[in-house]
Amino acid sequence: MIVEGTYYHHSTPDDNPFITDEYLKTLNDIKKYDIPLYTVARWGRFGATGTRVLPQFEIADGRMKFDECVRQCGDENHYFGFDFGFEESYNAVVSMCVDVKNKILYIYDEIYMNRVTDDVFCNQPEMQELKNKIIGLNKQGYNKMIVADNEDPKAISYYRQQGFLIRGCRNKFAGSRLSNTRKIKRFHRIIVHPSCKNTIRELKDLTYKKDSRGNAIYDQFNIDPHTFSAIWYALDMVSVGDVKERQFNSSKN
Repeated sequence: MIVEGTYYHHSTPDDNPFITDEYLKTLNDIKKYDIPLYTVARWGRFGATGTRVLPQFEIADGRMKFDECVRQCGDENHYFGFDFGFEESYNAVVSMCVDVKNKILYIYDEIYMNRVTDDVFCNQPEMQELKNKIIGLNKQGYNKMIVADNEDPKAISYYRQQGFLIRGCRNKFAGSRLSNTRKIKRFHRIIVHPSCKNTIRELKDLTYKKDSRGNAIYDQFNIDPHTFSAIWYALDMVSVGDVKERQFNSSKN
C-alpha cells in the first residue's frame, strides 16, 4: 500500500520461505497462554501485548497434584532466587522448578521478610532448611546454588560465610529488566503453590506502567515485585526458548 509517497508492507511468518515448521509451531503455541502476544507475534497485527505481565500465571488448585508435578520435574530442574531488601523493600527468596518438556514453571516455596538484618534472616528456620536442601542436592551431584542480586556482593559474601551455597546473578545489566520479563513470559504456564501468598499477591495481577499517552512501558510495573526479581535471578542461566541449562548451572554429572 502506498500512502502519500510512503510504501507500507505487511507480512507474516507465512511469507518467509526460510522459516521452519518448528518455529511456526512455537509461534502458534503462544495462543495457548498469551492471546494478545499471539496476535502480534503470529499475525503481525497492531496492538499492545496486553497490560497484564503474566497472563499465564495461575494458582494450583490441588496441592497433592501440584506436589507430584514438582517431584516429576527432577532435582536437576530446581532453582532458587534471592532479591535483597530491608526498609521498604523485602528479602524475597523463591524456590521453583521447571517442567522442561511442557515449559511450565512451578513456584513451590517463598521466604519473604523485611526490616531484618542478614544475621537474623539467614538464621530463620526456613532459610536454614533451604541451605540444607541445597547442600543435599549438591551431595547428590547437582550443581545448585541460591542466585542473588549481584548488586550486593557484601551480603552474598556474608551468606557464604554462613555456609550458604550462593552466588551473584549474571543476568542483571542495562536493559535486563525487559529481557528477563520477556524470558519469563515464554513459559506456557506459571503455577504457584497456594502457600506462596506474597508471590501470588505480587504476580497474579502484575501490570505494566503506562506513559503519559497510555502506552505500556514494558520494563516498568505498577509495583516493585520482589518475587519477580528473585525468579529472574534464579533462572539466570536457563534458556526458556528450549529450557536448556547452560554449563555452569549444570544438572547431575
